[in-house]
Amino acid sequence: MKSLAEAEKASESLASSLNTANISLKALRALPAEELLKAGDTPIASAIVDGWVLPADVQTTFTLGKQNDVPLLVGFNADEGTTLAPQGAKVTSSGFISEVRRRYGSQADEFLKAYPAASDGEAVASFYAAYRDQVFGWEMRTWARMATRTGRYSTWMYYFSHRPPGPQSTRLGAFHACELPYVFGNFLWPFPWEEADRKLSDTVSTYWVNFAKNGDPNGDGLVKWPVWNPVTDQALEFGDQINPRSQVNKPGLDFFDSYYRALSARQTDDSGERGTKK
Repeated sequence: MKSLAEAEKASESLASSLNTANISLKALRALPAEELLKAGDTPIASAIVDGWVLPADVQTTFTLGKQNDVPLLVGFNADEGTTLAPQGAKVTSSGFISEVRRRYGSQADEFLKAYPAASDGEAVASFYAAYRDQVFGWEMRTWARMATRTGRYSTWMYYFSHRPPGPQSTRLGAFHACELPYVFGNFLWPFPWEEADRKLSDTVSTYWVNFAKNGDPNGDGLVKWPVWNPVTDQALEFGDQINPRSQVNKPGLDFFDSYYRALSARQTDDSGERGTKK
């Protein structure tokens, strides 16, 4: 996340590239929105550490134990990327491996152990597995770790793998946000919902209501949802059955641990080098 100073510097560079008479807010606001969007090669609206709304970056906030310390329920779905990244369905083995080597460099072989791509079909599966793990799974496990390390309250993790019924089921799987009808008992999507879906919804929503009421999702007549801890790393899987499951997608999540550690170390080294140059 950018600091306020970094964001202001980036904004000044963007304004300068527009060749306006001055770079005041008034001048920028007078420009057509399309012109501003064309000038920015990256998203220009994102959260920054401004010292007010966000006093510090998320990692620092949790490390110092300054987060809003409350009971936490987090989780992710088995097929998060099928609707968010449909291009993955066309991935080939050679293209996937080439992109992995370009992106991960010396860590590419480690990545390919967790996400192999010996065939086109395997490459598609690994594309979606890696998308799920990097964008959602690793984020959730990291959040749970940070909250558990410096917080006083418990964390519960879920893994939703139940596939909603219908012709899209095989293609999309347990796609992003597909747990929401089950959480809220609101079956608005035009799928051929079955009695099993409604029963699952009754159970899922009961966990969520218990959590909202008591800060603990457990209750009478429910499968015991274990408190998350970094040793057992247990999530409650909502699939065709509901059961605790340990270390969900661990090889992939562990890879992203090592990847982000290496990335952070490189950024620290680069920053140090820039700071010592004359």
